[in-house]
Amino acid sequence: MNLKTIIKLALKEDMAWDDVTTNALVPVSVKTSATFIAKEDGIICGLEAAGEVFKTLDKKIVFKALVKDG
Repeated sequence: MNLKTIIKLALKEDMAWDDVTTNALVPVSVKTSATFIAKEDGIICGLEAAGEVFKTLDKKIVFKALVKDG
């Protein structure tokens, strides 16, 4: 099973496209941005998977990793 298939199955299981609370509180037209900041030194992994999750949720999302895996 490839990464994209696993992501789609996980999102389907979590009902990522039909969250009742989000649908009730957040208008579809809302745009936002996010930054993940580590407060300690460490090693990051899973950036490819994270990027694929965002792309699966919305093709218009721009995911830019500023560090490398490992």
